[in-house]
Amino acid sequence: MSKMQVPIFIYIIPAIAQRVVDDTSLPVYAARILDPTPDSVTFSIDTSLKIPAGLSVRIDPFSLSLFNREVKPMVPFIDVALQGYNLKGTTKMSISSNNTAVLNREQFVEALTKAVYSKQFKLSAKGSTTGHLGALKAPVTLDKDVELAGQFSEASYVKCF
Repeated sequence: MSKMQVPIFIYIIPAIAQRVVDDTSLPVYAARILDPTPDSVTFSIDTSLKIPAGLSVRIDPFSLSLFNREVKPMVPFIDVALQGYNLKGTTKMSISSNNTAVLNREQFVEALTKAVYSKQFKLSAKGSTTGHLGALKAPVTLDKDVELAGQFSEASYVKCF
């Protein structure tokens, strides 16, 4: 491999890895916020990531920040630690964190208010890690907005009974 080809290879692999993450949806099957206090909360979410067929990617553990995208600059209200995952096809992920510190009380209360009093609300999440594709590795950032049914939506009302 010539010296001219090496730099191109170094830039292409991370760009492809980031594109796969950007194009992957983040469906939420269940989200629970339990025992909220002004300073902490028990948080759990069931989701999945779908990697294109034929690929197997390992991601390192990382912190996922939950925030309100409308607030600039980004102000996380909760950081949730994610374990490393081996992703292949559709990989289900269950994230649970007891006594998670509330980083910004005002933004946390706003998010809870939207979750309780809206038919739908948006949850924004962002975190960076390293993705490994065999011997190759690349930095990747998960930056997603997820639409969720609020507590008083028709879907939530039906589930209660």
